[in-house]
Amino acid sequence: MMKCPHKNAEAIHAIADGKQTQWARDYNNPIEWNDFDPVWDSSPISSNDGIIWRIKPPEVAQWRKDMAKAKEDGKVVEFNDDDNGWRQSYVSIETLLSPECWWVGCEENNYRVKPDPKPDVISERRVELTSCSFGLLAILDNNAISGRPNNIRFIFDGETGEPKSAEVLTNE
Repeated sequence: MMKCPHKNAEAIHAIADGKQTQWARDYNNPIEWNDFDPVWDSSPISSNDGIIWRIKPPEVAQWRKDMAKAKEDGKVVEFNDDDNGWRQSYVSIETLLSPECWWVGCEENNYRVKPDPKPDVISERRVELTSCSFGLLAILDNNAISGRPNNIRFIFDGETGEPKSAEVLTNE
């Protein structure tokens, strides 16, 4: 005949193995878990009516809480894929907040909140064509030097620094 294990066998074994356990009164709603420090003569188990036990779950790392909060706030969380760089992560908030870190790349340096894009840079200058000993030369000048109005606007991508467009300005 097989004996049924004690209802708190898992917690008892965990205590014996030195793992952190918690206890609560099973009639509290919601259940309020208390860390258990095994000082047996003054512990709540001396009168274990209504006491339930569990192995204390591991803490969720702060960076995972931060990523979950960012997702809740509607921000994009990115994962650093070694082959393709930063790309959007589809790990759920629930997974980020679970105590276990079971998925591939579950390390702090592999996740970030997607940074806000840097704004484009606009630069206005004056361009003049002048003649010199070897022909014509376009001179790019700042109107502060010549005192004449700018006549061209350059727009550079804020992320890459590459030129996006140029526009001729009219003097109105």
